[in-house]
Amino acid sequence: MNLRLVRAWLNNSNDPIQGIDKKYDHYWKDVAKEYNKHSPKEERRSAAVLKNHWNRYAPIVMKFNHCWNRMQNAHASGESDDQIMVRAHAVFSNENSDKPFLLEYWWREVKGQPKWDRVYPPIENKRTKLNASGAYTSSSNQDTDEASAEVHRRPIGQKAAKAQKKGKGKVSSHCSEGYLSNDIVNSFNDFQLKKLQAIEKMAEATSEHAKAIAKQAAANEEKIRDKKLNKYLKLVTVDTASFSAEQKAGHDIMLKCLTKELFPADES
Repeated sequence: MNLRLVRAWLNNSNDPIQGIDKKYDHYWKDVAKEYNKHSPKEERRSAAVLKNHWNRYAPIVMKFNHCWNRMQNAHASGESDDQIMVRAHAVFSNENSDKPFLLEYWWREVKGQPKWDRVYPPIENKRTKLNASGAYTSSSNQDTDEASAEVHRRPIGQKAAKAQKKGKGKVSSHCSEGYLSNDIVNSFNDFQLKKLQAIEKMAEATSEHAKAIAKQAAANEEKIRDKKLNKYLKLVTVDTASFSAEQKAGHDIMLKCLTKELFPADES
């Protein structure tokens, strides 16, 4: 569902320079139309459902993108993209109550897309009002804590965009320096150590539990074998002289079955 929704969102332009911004409801109706066109019948969704789903998860992707940008800007010489990605995941987890980022596929789909970069710039200001694409406009409150900014700025208006294209007007900067501080590194290392210790304890407890279950199972199996052996000894020593043909046949079948179960190596 997520990838189809992301692609439908990206394909519905609201480019301010072209002057095709859409009203909120109209915008999501078009996104839903695009989404449902590429979805199986049983997976089609209404505009309201898709809008709510987007507004729930896009902020999480935006947060991770912010972490990744900071780690990329602060990367050491010779550091690979994979190493930057690992650090970005670590910082995201550290800043979000140790929760992992599970939407990397979504992030890779929108990374570098002009529309995403315009609608979801780095977090700096408090967000207030939703626009059509699910983003939020910025307020003038500069003291808002970054962690509370779970939504995004609305794209600039048509006139402002054209003015910027011609080199006129104000262009706000949203660049942020990103450094992996010693506190973050130490905090993450402590978290990893505690996590490893917890895993080891869990593995040890699981192993002990498995041993206890195996021991109990072996004891139960031994009890069952003892019962079968007692039954076998009774059948072997019983006098069948007075048995009818039917009783003797039943006796022989039971004795044969018990012999097979108790002494499988003796079978010819």
